[in-house]
Amino acid sequence: MQIRITISFVVFFTFVFSPIYSASARNDEPLSVDAQSVKINEKNNTVIYTGRVKLAQGEIIIKANQILAYTRNSKVETVMASGQPIRIVRKKRIDSEAILITGKKFKYQVQDKQLALSGSVKIQQGKDTITGDTIFYDIKKDHLIAEAYSSGQQVRAIIYSKQEK
Repeated sequence: MQIRITISFVVFFTFVFSPIYSASARNDEPLSVDAQSVKINEKNNTVIYTGRVKLAQGEIIIKANQILAYTRNSKVETVMASGQPIRIVRKKRIDSEAILITGKKFKYQVQDKQLALSGSVKIQQGKDTITGDTIFYDIKKDHLIAEAYSSGQQVRAIIYSKQEK
């Protein structure tokens, strides 16, 4: 089952991921990474953070078992994370609720600005939630696809009107 959604969840992906990995990141916000180990392989252009990884920049926090970044010419091209689960949090703002994303894997293509989340994905902002096996988001096209691959499963979106929140 596949559902295409254009709701408030679509908007937040731009705010969640662009500041961390895109060239338009706010340079005044330091990027902080805590992990049990880091392996840098300049020959393969990879950086791997492993063991209770916490990546933070500004109002965004990502927690995972492992975060892997592929680089080219000192720029990040692809970021992948895995965990049981991965937790991505965008802190509450004056104009919007905090956002919590959980799943088992994510992959972000920086140049294409495409994000894929998989493994029991749940996105929650306030009371609004969307769940599915996978969620793909194209930031450039402002396009979200949520899918359920498990037999008998469906994508579920619960959206409250602004008055009910």
